[in-house]
Amino acid sequence: MCRERCSSFSDYRCRFLRQERVQGSLTAEQETQVSFRQEPFSVDMRWVRNSDRARRVSYVAGRWSREGREFALIEPAGILGFLVPSGVKRDIHSAEMTASSRRSLDQFGFRNTLDLILKYCELAKGDPAYDLRFVGVEMLGDRACYVLERKLPVSPVDHPFPDRLLVIYIDREWLVPTGCFACADDARRVQPEGACDRRL
Repeated sequence: MCRERCSSFSDYRCRFLRQERVQGSLTAEQETQVSFRQEPFSVDMRWVRNSDRARRVSYVAGRWSREGREFALIEPAGILGFLVPSGVKRDIHSAEMTASSRRSLDQFGFRNTLDLILKYCELAKGDPAYDLRFVGVEMLGDRACYVLERKLPVSPVDHPFPDRLLVIYIDREWLVPTGCFACADDARRVQPEGACDRRL
């Protein structure tokens, strides 16, 4: 039902909060203003707080492509931004881009988030360690949300499951996933220590 709802609108703007454990290190919580369009698939992020390497990233599917690779236009943060004000293009699947996020730009959006959640639910079906349950209604910021908890089987290193616990907040009015908190175990740790990954 939520996926159908997400398919009913083609573009939106949102405030995106993110904190992730990337390559063993927990990042600072970042805040960006995002403009999103489904067709052509487009993501424009402008950093408001805790920019890492970029102050703005723009990606439009097919706009900057070469030899089967997709590129985004990056406006660097700091002094580099003054040296290259027109920005630089980077492969969205390059090591440089994946060093700053667990997900690539072409995976952004409400519908893609739901698709990823459903993908791992389908993969885990039938495993006794899999569990998906409705927890109740809670506030996330000033929005009332349905809260679901999904538990996946504990994964060995080469297993496809990304996390043990995912807490999903679905806005009651909009029926979109407005918060996802992914943790490595039931104690809500990302690694042996630290806080849950947050993607809001």
